[in-house]
Amino acid sequence: MRKNILLITAILSMFVFGLQLAEPASAVSLKQVDHGSYKINEPNNNYFIYSWKTYQYKTSYVKINFYVKFKGQKTQTMTTTLRKESKYILQVREFYNKKWAITYYIPEKRTAAQYYWRVVRPSMGQDLIIGGSGSGSGSSSGTVTSNAIKH
Repeated sequence: MRKNILLITAILSMFVFGLQLAEPASAVSLKQVDHGSYKINEPNNNYFIYSWKTYQYKTSYVKINFYVKFKGQKTQTMTTTLRKESKYILQVREFYNKKWAITYYIPEKRTAAQYYWRVVRPSMGQDLIIGGSGSGSGSSSGTVTSNAIKH
């Protein structure tokens, strides 16, 4: 009886150890495909830095992490995900400071990756440099750094 208990304990230990080594089937391996930042100088000696990192899984899922840092303040974060729901529907979810989300759907034939590179990416940060995020002053100046990561 004692040998059976030791044998069962050894088999269960090996099984649990094997599960810990194996990669979960539901885990998504995201690859970083893009990143960049804008530094916006405002007239009253203030500035803010707007930056992003973009991750992609195949062509059907894109995750964009946005960071906004105002001079002397805590960094604010926003995450947007683009996911192809069906042949003609693209789901967009926006998370603000990891607390709540807005979900909406766009009628779109392109994949999530194509939508990011052709629609989202070209317009990223342009409204911040031209006109200073709706302030109407038009006197903001910006420095742009952006890098697309090729795999």
